[in-house]
Amino acid sequence: MPRKINGKTKVGIVVLFLIPALFWVFILFNFHDIATDGIQYVTIGKNLFTKGEYTSPYGLPPDWVQPPFYPFLAGIFTMFLAPNWAGIAADLLSFFFLLYLVCRFTKSELKLRYFWVAPILLFAHPLIILINSQSLTEPLFAFLHFALFLLLYQVVIKKEANFWFVLLAGELAALLVLTRPEGILSVLVFLGVLVYDRKGRRLSLVFLVIFVIILIPYGLFIKAKSGHFNLAPKISFNKRLSLVIKNYLDQNPTALKNSDFLNHYAWFAYDSSKQDLYSALIMNDDYYYEFKKQVQPFSVNRSYLLNRIKLNMVESLRV
Repeated sequence: MPRKINGKTKVGIVVLFLIPALFWVFILFNFHDIATDGIQYVTIGKNLFTKGEYTSPYGLPPDWVQPPFYPFLAGIFTMFLAPNWAGIAADLLSFFFLLYLVCRFTKSELKLRYFWVAPILLFAHPLIILINSQSLTEPLFAFLHFALFLLLYQVVIKKEANFWFVLLAGELAALLVLTRPEGILSVLVFLGVLVYDRKGRRLSLVFLVIFVIILIPYGLFIKAKSGHFNLAPKISFNKRLSLVIKNYLDQNPTALKNSDFLNHYAWFAYDSSKQDLYSALIMNDDYYYEFKKQVQPFSVNRSYLLNRIKLNMVESLRV
């Protein structure tokens, strides 16, 4: 069992938490450097609750490509907070739940004498602090990931397998994928561990059924938008963009030496004939396959692009 903490140690712990806490406050109130994706997430969430639409005038990828759970959570906070603080509130809520789980796990399961070291190191990490100030999905993804790990730890290691644990694990796994699509890789690993464990094997079907049931409506939503059933449209989107640019670079190997390359062949370039961003059109099959064949640099509509960036900056600063 963890050794009883004396008075001096308690004071030391408080001080060690207080120092990064001051840094947290300084960053949150002085650096509203919200990422472009963050602005899009929060405004999607706001529009979802106020207009019933999964749309945003900000951000460069198509709105429906963005996974939905973080925008939904941030959208709840937009009901009573300004958009930029709504995103930060969603991040902080996720992070402090993660911090609580780490503290509980190191204290009760690992039986560490100095169990408080882990949450302090997590709380004081500069990158963690910066990420939590940009309205991004990483804090929520980390919380769901660790919560799923703890549930499966109870099932496989502690041998406390039961229907309700696995039911909740299936729900968390689905939310993990709906937060960041690469979470599917972790879900496959966790499912493999369940199947390998003799007691967990009987409940792995419950895990899989709950996971699939929650994700089917999302896959159908993406099919309505893109024509394909897809649980990871953002990955597909990035893959298509990389293949288009690779095709161009293969045929124009000296392009990277041109300092103006990004201005001519950027993923956010604007197709004046279609009156839309290449990044939004790229998910259309007909457009994509035709687009990929082209080998000439594309001319960016600079005024449109600058206005788009200006809108993002204004949204970040306005609120």
